[in-house]
Amino acid sequence: MKTNCRVLLIVAVCGIALLKAVINPYAVGARVTGNGTPSEDLFAGLRWRNIGPFHGGRVSAVTGAIGQPGTFYLGAPAGGIWKTTNAGVSWSPIFDQFTNVDSIGAIQVAPSDPNIIYAGTGDSVQGSSGDGMYKSIDAGKTWTHIGLEETTKINKMVVDPKEPNHVVVSTQATPAITAEASTGRPMAARPGRIRCAPRTRTAPATLSTPSTSRT
Repeated sequence: MKTNCRVLLIVAVCGIALLKAVINPYAVGARVTGNGTPSEDLFAGLRWRNIGPFHGGRVSAVTGAIGQPGTFYLGAPAGGIWKTTNAGVSWSPIFDQFTNVDSIGAIQVAPSDPNIIYAGTGDSVQGSSGDGMYKSIDAGKTWTHIGLEETTKINKMVVDPKEPNHVVVSTQATPAITAEASTGRPMAARPGRIRCAPRTRTAPATLSTPSTSRT
């Protein structure tokens, strides 16, 4: 009888311990504050370090690829576009074939297709002027100019999470284009490229890029 009671007691204690671990996953091996947030000392051993690229200069834009934890792209005001596939251990320049522009203001990978990347040229803080938007459909191996060549600075963009050919970008035009837009007349645009005209110095423009199939 005593043996059975001891067994039941041991089982009950183990069951309570397991239940606590399931309810509070931080209870084992981690320290948390009262509101459930990990305390600062949990990350005390981590230190910031420079992972490069060491010849890229200041970074003006950075993005990652969904589903590819080690893949990142960055744009530099005077260094083009760089790519890493090993979480920053090494970087490769992937935009050096274009000698007419080296300033990147924004870069974004399509959430629904990691092979589609958009790059907006012209850093709005400092750097040379750009010549519009570029697109890659093979994860940065090749690039195609897709429009907005009359803009000089592109600092933000958003790609539709479901339709990779729909992009909204924030642009800054040349003084001549800004003056034309301020009169209320639509900015010159190619059909199917720019779907709204800026009326201020910095205004969004929507790109509807042709869907391109990869072979």
